[in-house]
Amino acid sequence: MMIKSFGEELKRLRTRAKIGSRELSRMIPNKGEAYVSQIESGRIKNVDYNTAFMLLKNIGVTEVNIEKMLKHYGIIDPFVEKELLNRQIEQMELHEHRMKNDNDYADRYLANQIEEAKIHEELTENGDDFTDNKLVNQIEEQYQLKKESLEDRNKQIFEFFNSLIKHNVDKANEVINNMFDLINTDFNFFLKLMEIDYQSISKEEKERLVQLIRAREDGKDGRFSS
Repeated sequence: MMIKSFGEELKRLRTRAKIGSRELSRMIPNKGEAYVSQIESGRIKNVDYNTAFMLLKNIGVTEVNIEKMLKHYGIIDPFVEKELLNRQIEQMELHEHRMKNDNDYADRYLANQIEEAKIHEELTENGDDFTDNKLVNQIEEQYQLKKESLEDRNKQIFEFFNSLIKHNVDKANEVINNMFDLINTDFNFFLKLMEIDYQSISKEEKERLVQLIRAREDGKDGRFSS
């Protein structure tokens, strides 16, 4: 079977190491016991570099192989990604400056672009695997995957609230209006609230959190400080 995703590869290696998904999840700080199974099933598509590194290390993958594997799946070290993006910006600024002020450079650049297009066309016609493995392409692909995943989640949220309005208009009125008011009056607090990984919080902790917020709401006329 061809491995297509990081989640599938994680499951294969974890199974080979004879480590349960819940056991592996407990090795990762601030994650719930279902975290690993959600990655493997594809429910969680975007795993950050440090977490992915820790998961693989805990199932016995060497650090050298971890780096190669994460690079293959487009999971980039944030430090490397930042440095690469800074380098890209500098190169783009230099390129734009030279294109405007150096006619010889502009001519050479155009000639190179034409030559690269010819090579690409020849390789494609010959059926060769013409894949650019540079980190730049990996970052762009990772960005596109994140964007598509977020767009899909956004549609799901929209459908959820439509369903809530259809089946329980009173509850929908309360939830949607409160969310709308919170976004408009204290957007920073709303962002901080949504940045929390609620999958890692137990049912009891969630109930205590709701009680705390309600207590503060009763004592502070419904407004919160960020």
